[in-house]
Amino acid sequence: MNIKEFTESVIAVYLERGGEVNPDITLRLFQFIENDKELLSEYHALKGHYKEVNPRMGQTIRAYFDFRNDKKITVGSECGLLTSYTRFHKKG
Repeated sequence: MNIKEFTESVIAVYLERGGEVNPDITLRLFQFIENDKELLSEYHALKGHYKEVNPRMGQTIRAYFDFRNDKKITVGSECGLLTSYTRFHKKG
């Protein structure tokens, strides 16, 4: 499974379980991964360093929901998989 496929599968499971789509969807998805043993294992199995995986996941999230970039947010202790992420907003 590549990064795009993994991200799209995480989005599908997140939405199936009632996850909300909002400007902080990237943070929410990474927290979702972090709190699910199977997804976390799959995340760690992705080929590539987190400096490649995380940005590609963010790009996939943005494209999936047809969002535009907003502002960069620094993550404190909210999520161990991210140091920062870009908030999104709807196009138009």
